[in-house]
Amino acid sequence: MKKSQDTYMEPEVYHYNNCTVRVFRPILTEEERARRMEAIKKAAVDLVIATERAKQKKSRSFND
Repeated sequence: MKKSQDTYMEPEVYHYNNCTVRVFRPILTEEERARRMEAIKKAAVDLVIATERAKQKKSRSFND
């Protein structure tokens, strides 16, 4: 994985009982946001397909 060259907004800081969370959000162009969303969609589809294949393989092994 390549190192990100993103520019970030000021971090949002959340304080909880045992931790402090800093959320850094990148400043993206619309084109970059769309490209990243497509990559997320593809990864989600790949995950669902892999899960379904594993279920089918498992059910076949029980039936054999």
